[in-house]
Amino acid sequence: MVRSVTRRESLLLAVVMIVALVQGVIYLFLLPAWQHYDEPSHFEYAWLMAHGGYDWTAGRIGAIDRSPDAQAQLNELRRTILASMIANDFYRGMPVPDLNAERIRIGFEAFEHPPGYYLLASIPIGLLSDAPLETQLRAARGVSLGLFLLTIWMVAMLMRDLTSSGNPLRWAVPLALALLPPFVDVMTAVNSDAAAVAAGTFWLWGAVRLLRTPVGEFTRHHELAIAWLLLATVLLFLSKNTAVVLAVLLPPVLLVALWRWQGWRWYWLVLLMLVGIGGGAAFLIRSGDTALWYRWLGANTQASPTRIATAAAPHGEYAILLEATEPIKQHRLIQPVLFSRTPAGETVTVGAWLWADQPVTIGGLGLGASSVPGAPFIAELREPLDLTTTPTFVARTFAVPPETQALHMIIALDDERGVGLEPPVQVYLDGVVLAVGTFPTATAPSFSDADGHTGVWGGQPFENLIRNASAEQAWLRLNPAVEQALDQLVSFGWGRTPTLLLASLQDTERSREIAAMYVGWLPYDGLFTGLAWGQIRFDQPLLTGILRGWLGLALVGSGWGLWRIRHNHTLLVTLLVIFLPALLLVWGSTLLRAFPKISEGAVYPVARYTYPAITATVLLLLGGTAALVPRRWQTAVLIGCVAAIGLLNLASIILIWNYYAAA
Repeated sequence: MVRSVTRRESLLLAVVMIVALVQGVIYLFLLPAWQHYDEPSHFEYAWLMAHGGYDWTAGRIGAIDRSPDAQAQLNELRRTILASMIANDFYRGMPVPDLNAERIRIGFEAFEHPPGYYLLASIPIGLLSDAPLETQLRAARGVSLGLFLLTIWMVAMLMRDLTSSGNPLRWAVPLALALLPPFVDVMTAVNSDAAAVAAGTFWLWGAVRLLRTPVGEFTRHHELAIAWLLLATVLLFLSKNTAVVLAVLLPPVLLVALWRWQGWRWYWLVLLMLVGIGGGAAFLIRSGDTALWYRWLGANTQASPTRIATAAAPHGEYAILLEATEPIKQHRLIQPVLFSRTPAGETVTVGAWLWADQPVTIGGLGLGASSVPGAPFIAELREPLDLTTTPTFVARTFAVPPETQALHMIIALDDERGVGLEPPVQVYLDGVVLAVGTFPTATAPSFSDADGHTGVWGGQPFENLIRNASAEQAWLRLNPAVEQALDQLVSFGWGRTPTLLLASLQDTERSREIAAMYVGWLPYDGLFTGLAWGQIRFDQPLLTGILRGWLGLALVGSGWGLWRIRHNHTLLVTLLVIFLPALLLVWGSTLLRAFPKISEGAVYPVARYTYPAITATVLLLLGGTAALVPRRWQTAVLIGCVAAIGLLNLASIILIWNYYAAA
């Protein structure tokens, strides 16, 4: 009987792998050249690595050779890629770039990503250096296809280690993944997401093996399990920042495994973890920053808090502090105005009380405006400000452009025109105001409340668009040493810093607006639709409603399933220590990509950022659904779910074909 089940499972695995191979080949050739997320930029990175354009001696991520000869090589490559993009009708419906332009752009630079994937993709590119660029591109896609097949096999092996013999989830989870259209689409593109998914799956599999290692005396088997997980963690850092978040689970997984092997009492582990979390928070977090004022463009290097108690404050007990202890290039605080209160097309008056611990000239007080939230903008600071040790009120008027969707208040120590600032110096700011209308700049306003929400200015009532105008509220920031270490280990992308992201989490009023406008159901819906560059998608409300309803049922079923296995301690611990935290980490970090929406660029929390833990996501959907029915019906339910995904896949292939055939 056991042998029969084993043979059946081996046969099912072979079927799954054949389906995955066929799927991968279809999608590899179905999508025309360059028609994947940022594929030109990722190909550029791999091509440069294949032709000596990567500086391995630099000791940092994205160390592209920037010498004059290398820059000439890069420019010529971009011109060749752009010519191929034009020839393959990439720009249909869009303005076609000028091939003879001095500066050629093919998208954002991917050089901030770790080199692991690009090293693999560079191998076939280097071997086919005389072939047409499109042939080199599809050869590099073949590397991603290989990682896709490896991932499907690892998922199957992971499910074998997680479930008992004969469990239908052993074939259902990998087969569903092999048929999931957006997943296959990304996994056959030239994109480091493929490496991130493979590394994340390898890490989850290693973590499962570690926690399910037999209890008893410490043996070589245990050593190999630990070595596996440590190697997998290194691969996370070599793949992509979307996978690195799983490394956070390394300490608790190792600790739980040790506890289980030793047979120690679990309540001591809980106590130890609580103490560890408290100690870790004390080490990671610092208090005393001015709430709602974001450290921006170099201000994250300021070791001291940005909020200080001072008797000199004109309003309340506190003032905003900007401190330079060494020469600076940029050093600014910024407060985004709530999107719902952005005064587009209006004239506004900006003012604040400013002084310093010594006479000094600073960059200025001003505004930044952008037509798209999150898009880079140029700050309008007006003239530099000469400060004394006495609080002085300074005000300026600004015309907010009519197309403005995001407005930001800025205080800058630096200025591109040069300022007379010799560190060390401390600059103070209090009673900041941004009011719609023209108010007398030579007269200070009178606030009617401690936080400066409203008041009278030059005899006119006003409402202040600046929140926490007098620094009476505080919030948290990261330990500067920790932030510097994180910057060395992993890129947060597009100018984000950990401090900016922490600030966004604490700015709940603005974050709710961002979540409503730019997150919503986007990541979940992207599991099932949104192909190529995301523009090919199903737009049927009925299908969307069914898929969202499925998630609700799966969540209920997952909770019920965990309750039913409460006596299977090994499986329960594995799910609660590995899979549940992995889900929270990858989905939480994906949602966080929508923040801070200041000047990092147009970034959306799409589903592919969750793929390093795609096994846990699909297990929740399929396992949670199956848990809602009696065991004798579970196989039929899973067959139905996988068949539905297969139909969605067939419809997606037709949709892609018709989209490009209509060109």
